[in-house]
Amino acid sequence: MTSTEHVIDFDNLVLTDKDVFSDFEYLIVEHDGYYSENDQYLYFDFKGIEVCVGFELSIRGWYWYQPSTYMEPEDGETHITDVSVDVNYLMIADEEVIIDNGLKKTLELVVKKYVSYE
Repeated sequence: MTSTEHVIDFDNLVLTDKDVFSDFEYLIVEHDGYYSENDQYLYFDFKGIEVCVGFELSIRGWYWYQPSTYMEPEDGETHITDVSVDVNYLMIADEEVIIDNGLKKTLELVVKKYVSYE
C-alpha cells in the first residue's frame, strides 16, 4: 500500500456527519450518574479530504426525581458535571494514522467543539 502525505488544518475542518450519543440527561438517569461509550465517531471534510476521528465519550452527572402525588406533578432535575473524550482512532483519506500525545490533545479539543451536552 502506498502512503500519501496530507497536511490537515484541524482548525478548519467541516463536520459532515457524526455517530455520537446525544441524550446525555437520559443516559445519566438510566445509568445512575455515569455512562461511557467507546465507538463514537465524527466525520469531517478538509478541502476534499475525508477525516474520521474515533473516540470514547464518558459523561458523569447527577439527578433527582420527585414522583407525582395527587396534588403535585412530578418534578426532577439532571446535571452533567463532566464530559471526557479519549481519542483512539484517526483516519485520513482512508489511511489510519498513528496518534501521538500532541495530536491526541489537538483532536480531543476538536471533538469537544462538536460534542454538546447543554
